[in-house]
Amino acid sequence: MALRGKARSITIDDRTYKWIVSDANYPSLEIWIQAEHGDGQKLHVPLPHGGRPTPEEGAITPRLIEWLIRRAFSRGWRPNERGPDFRLDRDYWYGETD
Repeated sequence: MALRGKARSITIDDRTYKWIVSDANYPSLEIWIQAEHGDGQKLHVPLPHGGRPTPEEGAITPRLIEWLIRRAFSRGWRPNERGPDFRLDRDYWYGETD
């Protein structure tokens, strides 16, 4: 199923992804990422309390989206294969960085 709402695009290593920030669970925010073409797994990233990626960073930027995508790949996300949504929980904010 495609992302709902107006999605932004990002290209990483010659692959394009669509991403949105959702407030469906307001006051919490979530980031959803999916490969541009196909019905593969969506990446679901619930944001820490307050909706900011880190206490120091207040914006959701393309740089952050790229980092999330690379992090998800390292943890097993398969955006071109069907399957349940792949969730990156809050521990990734505080774990080791790539």
